[in-house]
Amino acid sequence: MDEAAKRKLLGLLGFAARARMVDTGASRVADSVRKNDRVVKNEKGRRNAGVVIIASDASFNTAKWLKNCCSYYNTDCAQPPVTMEELSKAVGSAADTSAVGLFTGNFPVSVRKLLKEADLIEKDTNHNDSGKEDLDRKVKGDGDTL
Repeated sequence: MDEAAKRKLLGLLGFAARARMVDTGASRVADSVRKNDRVVKNEKGRRNAGVVIIASDASFNTAKWLKNCCSYYNTDCAQPPVTMEELSKAVGSAADTSAVGLFTGNFPVSVRKLLKEADLIEKDTNHNDSGKEDLDRKVKGDGDTL
């Protein structure tokens, strides 16, 4: 992700924070992912309408926990090269922020578009479909199962 895209991402997060459409902090973001009921259709079926951004210097356990949560609830998740300090400054938080979630308005659409251009969105976010396809391939082989 180049500097111009990084500035644009942080600017969008700042606008969303001023509009009170941002959830900050890992636990609050995870709760919002679980509670969010807005869904949109994509090429693999249905997915959650939100976007989660994890700081690049967040702890391994926090990043893994949020990625697993996003994968289970079919929410787009990205970990761009943005530090906790930069994230907290963008959203106007006094403490370091390890994760930011966007779930309402058109902000998730804009952020998702920006992250897809930079190839930072996780490709396999549809948790339920990917396992079914793998199982079908294993069973429908040339008689060889698992």
